[in-house]
Amino acid sequence: MRVRHRAGRVVEELSYKLGGSLLSDGDFASGAWNRVGNCAALPGTATTARLAARVLRGQGPAGRPALALSANANSACEMRSLTWRSGPLFVSLWVRNVSGAAPRICLWQMPTKACATMSPLPPRSALSRWYRYQTFVTPDPGTRSLMIFLYANVYTHGTLTTDEYSKVVVRRSPVLLQPVVVATAPGHERPAPALYTVDESFSADWIGPPGDQRVEVDGLRNGWLGQDSRHVLVRVAPP
Repeated sequence: MRVRHRAGRVVEELSYKLGGSLLSDGDFASGAWNRVGNCAALPGTATTARLAARVLRGQGPAGRPALALSANANSACEMRSLTWRSGPLFVSLWVRNVSGAAPRICLWQMPTKACATMSPLPPRSALSRWYRYQTFVTPDPGTRSLMIFLYANVYTHGTLTTDEYSKVVVRRSPVLLQPVVVATAPGHERPAPALYTVDESFSADWIGPPGDQRVEVDGLRNGWLGQDSRHVLVRVAPP
């Protein structure tokens, strides 16, 4: 854990050492993962849906390859099995929405046949440029295998959706530690100043303990603000 100071605030940073890669071809350097699939084939649309998956060379962030998925109906998808056995995962990838519905990612769990819970992507308006999505994922109990799916979903038939993905990384993650903030209560706080007075009439000739603030009390008496009124030494200044 590392502590930094930013803009007057104390920021604690936790770092974790990630395990090996569970996805060997997430950079799309060798092309798309598979022949594009239809992950939401609705009745009567199979023959009219146009689905495509192509790799754009040098058009991803930092000149990397990018996978462009597009569809005008249903859902174009690409999938890959992960070499996962147990434990949490770290998922990182770049996404961009070109048109239509926003990108969608799923870690498909078997045999439960459900997507693992993941942090949501930002709103589509924030994805018009390349966005780096990163999250930790803990598969549900009972999960025996995982696949990662990338989608281009169409929610209005005939509307073209094109979503792009680049540098998909899935790694083993250590069990995440929950940071605990430990605070130490102040041992000896400085007490509030005490007011002490003498009965003599107010006069600048009276001198109190060094460092104490001299005040006028009730308009007629001498007083001082100090930390300890039990040991008061007041004297008259020499002529």
